[in-house]
Amino acid sequence: MAARLCLVVLALAAAAHAEQFEVIQPVENPHAAAAKGGVSLEGEQVCDSGLSSSCGALGVLDVTQVLSAPVLTQPDTLLGIVRKKYMGVEVPIYHFRQSSRLNPKQLPFQIVRVRTIDTTGATIIPVDPVSAADSWFTGYSWDVVVCEQCDGWRHLGWHFRSNATGESFFALIVDYVEGRRGESEGRASILEALTVGVRAPAWVLALAGVATMHGSR
Repeated sequence: MAARLCLVVLALAAAAHAEQFEVIQPVENPHAAAAKGGVSLEGEQVCDSGLSSSCGALGVLDVTQVLSAPVLTQPDTLLGIVRKKYMGVEVPIYHFRQSSRLNPKQLPFQIVRVRTIDTTGATIIPVDPVSAADSWFTGYSWDVVVCEQCDGWRHLGWHFRSNATGESFFALIVDYVEGRRGESEGRASILEALTVGVRAPAWVLALAGVATMHGSR
């Protein structure tokens, strides 16, 4: 009887644990053309030509790399910070809008700060120092992080570097789906799914083109 009860408890614990784990796949821009080819769980895209294009950061998000410590933010662009529980880890998700000094449209983004990413297939594109200094995170300058896939460039997020110490981190663009909220979860609600990256907009494509030309010289 005791052994059967133990098995039931273990089964229930496993089921509850599994609810927090979902597949993370790339975000598709609904206004962009449909992607050509499929994307594997490892972020590798199989093109119609049969060739593969690997983009490591578009795979599973490594929650062990998530940064949760407080950091100074730009007051006129921060819309808020929400905390979501994903894979058993409380993840701060920053809601920003672009600075009007950089883009009059002030497009909104949801980002997660991480120590590092799988840089397979990724490219860090530097921007001009004046723009880079106008940063969501005070005291840090930013560069753009992209990854080329069969169907075009993906904008993964940004790379931030401290102007004082050189310390750096990545900020990944994310989207998420809310799950049910348990009474014991506290302030952090559970996420059913968390996706990373968006189709690169025109200004990022222009930067990527310049970087590609310089790299081929």
